[in-house]
Amino acid sequence: MGKKSRTKGAGGELEFRTIVNKKFGVKYERTPLSGGLDIKGDIRRAYGSRASIADEFHWEIKRVEKINIHECLTQSINDCRPGKIPVVAHRRNCDYWKITIQADDFLNLILELEELRGKPE
Repeated sequence: MGKKSRTKGAGGELEFRTIVNKKFGVKYERTPLSGGLDIKGDIRRAYGSRASIADEFHWEIKRVEKINIHECLTQSINDCRPGKIPVVAHRRNCDYWKITIQADDFLNLILELEELRGKPE
């Protein structure tokens, strides 16, 4: 991977991290060495920051023009620790962020929301 691609990827991680920080009122950071060592995922809650529902996810961030979403989601699934939900946040230039998640995980999230809100009539 070239320097320009690495820089764009790091920029995407920082950009998405900022969105998570603002949305949940927590402090997230880029994972040291971008997931190197035994720490996987592209962003994580910063040490000392309060817990958040966002901690339930394994975040893979992709800022690319062409994406093999199946490959990216497989990476997230393989790197995901037990109990976390693998997701891929991705966007192209001049586009909005999208989240890709396995259907079963998405449907389970909807079931959890139904339980919190009470069963629909």
